[in-house]
Amino acid sequence: MAQSETVIIGKKKYTATALTVRQVRDIMQRIENKDYKPGLIDLLFEDGLPEPAFYISLGIKEADIDELVPEQVKELMEAVAKVNPSYAGMEKRMSANIANLEKLQEQLRSLSKIAST
Repeated sequence: MAQSETVIIGKKKYTATALTVRQVRDIMQRIENKDYKPGLIDLLFEDGLPEPAFYISLGIKEADIDELVPEQVKELMEAVAKVNPSYAGMEKRMSANIANLEKLQEQLRSLSKIAST
């Protein structure tokens, strides 16, 4: 696994770095907080890493990407995922589990409606 991945967009150089276990834990606590509101990065990339992971890995702030187009931001997200493959895999598994849970809940609601009639 690479410890960093550099992406050059225009004249600007962005370097995605591997997140530590502590950083991953902090990110998870932050996004699991009921007050967490998904940001633009979360909304742009359904299968991407959470916004806090994106910014921490790149060592940038939201304003640092204001002039980029979404496809350029996607390049950065891919670099972050490339240097954090275990974390990226965990996020995909967690997303799949949530999607399956939501389907199960919908099925239970449907069964409940049938049973009550």
